[in-house]
Order: sequence, then structure tokens, then C-alpha cells
Amino acid sequence: MQAILDFPDRTVKFELFDTPYKNHLIQHKFQNHKWRCHPLQQPFVFKNDETALERYWQNCISAYKELCKIAGTKEKLFLPGHPPKDNFILNKLHRLFTLADHDKIWDGVKLNDTAEVAKLVNMINDNVHNIEPYIDNDTKKAHEQEPIQYLDILLEPNTKDRLFKLEDYDDYTSCAANVFAVKHITGKDFLTAYFDEDTPLEWDIKNYHITYVGFTIDINGDFVRMWNNERFKSWLSNNNYKGKIGFWPIGTILEPDLEWLRQRLRLLRWCKVHYK
Repeated sequence: MQAILDFPDRTVKFELFDTPYKNHLIQHKFQNHKWRCHPLQQPFVFKNDETALERYWQNCISAYKELCKIAGTKEKLFLPGHPPKDNFILNKLHRLFTLADHDKIWDGVKLNDTAEVAKLVNMINDNVHNIEPYIDNDTKKAHEQEPIQYLDILLEPNTKDRLFKLEDYDDYTSCAANVFAVKHITGKDFLTAYFDEDTPLEWDIKNYHITYVGFTIDINGDFVRMWNNERFKSWLSNNNYKGKIGFWPIGTILEPDLEWLRQRLRLLRWCKVHYK
């Protein structure tokens, strides 16, 4: 069975591998809906903006203190008065707000599911993510000449009834593919954690096995290049991580269509999807 992606000025087709995710896609075949295109790149570093960084960081401090007060816990993280220059404290905050968002737990204390708590958790989440692109580090520098570029195509809105659990997913070594099941992650993908100089052993990095409805297209073969990159492999092994890195291959787009996508990557906004 083919997936057919109808862009405004081209149709891209590829054969869907015979996996349970294929059935999930077909089950949610909203053929008249527009699917949103998200061109993405890793790593990237924004030009320094001290005013914006200071605002983001003060928002983090304020929300952190308030959540500790609501939970009745001590402020165990030392948050400096000015924005951090590396990822260390941001990774620590990531652990806290991810668990608070996922399980409503703050530093071991169960939180009431209130609008105020949700607002504060989202404040930390949003502002940490606002700061991260400004942080440069040795890992980002090592890859700045060859960044990873890919295209996510998502059915929107992706509601909870469209979640799919990838139980026995195949890994990238199982077949030649450049289209993967799009991920839904409470936390970070392994590659994001790598560029943030985080550890692959954290629970919110390993929970890659949930997906919505959509496709991730590896337009340049960058995923395979990264999975075989010695620095990335050393990061996994130095942290004693021996598991999979959570990609479910679902198809292969041919080179002429890949080249068309590359040339228009930043211009793509939406497409329609159907199956034949």
C-alpha cells in the first residue's frame, strides 16, 4: 500500500512497510485534512540576546520557587541569578518539569492537578526550551558544519485518541528506510539529549515508544549518518546505554522526490495525505 503526500505543486509517493503502524495510519485517514509540515534542524545556536535570556531565566526561577512552595519542598537546585552558560542546570530542570507534566509529581511530592500548577509547569517548560537554543557547547560545535535536517508531517490536531504505542518497533538496522513514525516524547529524543550534553539513561529520554499520526522524513540520510557517528556512539557507550534509540521505519522515498523536498524544505507548509 502506498502513502500519497499531495503538496500544492507535487505528489510524493512511497510504499508503506507492513507494520502495525501502517494500520494505525489508515485507521486515522482524514483525507480532506491538511497535514502540517515542520522542517527541523539540529543542532542550531541562536545569536546571543541578553535581554531575552534574562527574561526567560527569571521566569524559570519564579516558577521553580513557586512550585517548591506549593509542593512544600526545599529548593534543592541552585539556580544562579543570571542565565546559565551551559546545559547542566537546564537538563536538571528538564527532569523536574517533565515529571510534573507527566505524573504531576514535583521533587517526590504529588501535586494537585490545578490550573495554577499547570501554568507554572508550562512556564518552566517554555522558558527552558526558549533558552536551550542559545546554549553553545562542544557537541554542537562538532556538528555545526553538518547539521541534521528532517521533515515532520503531522495530522493536526493530534489528539490523545490518536496515540499509538510502538511495542516491538524495528530499529534503523532492520531495513533501508528514510521515512519513520513520527515521535511523541514526554522529554527528549536521543539526538536532542546528545546535543544538550544530557545523559541517555534518563526516563524522559528513553520513553520514545509513543507516537501520534504522521511521518518523519530523513531527507539527507542524516539519521543514519548520526547513528554511525563515532562521537554519538561514544556518548551512548560512555553512559553505558545499550538499548535501541527508538526509530520505527515505515517506508522509503525515492531520490527524485527527496531532492524536490530538499529544495523546498523551508517553503513547505502543508500537504494532504491518502493511501492507495
